[in-house]
Amino acid sequence: MAKKRVTTKGKTMPATAVDTELKLVRLELPPDIQLQFRVESSKEGKSMAAMARQLVEDWVAKRKGGEK
Repeated sequence: MAKKRVTTKGKTMPATAVDTELKLVRLELPPDIQLQFRVESSKEGKSMAAMARQLVEDWVAKRKGGEK
């Protein structure tokens, strides 16, 4: 699948700032939790995918003793 691209001030760039290859992880949530996650992610100005990546990265770093 082609990566999404956005245009900002005449410049085209990837929709995500991540330059590394990403692996798809499917996550199923109950509808009420999905809605709350969408709302809270939006409040942070992030997509749900970006927020999920951040949460997983933070969790893994915490489990590894604070390494990031």
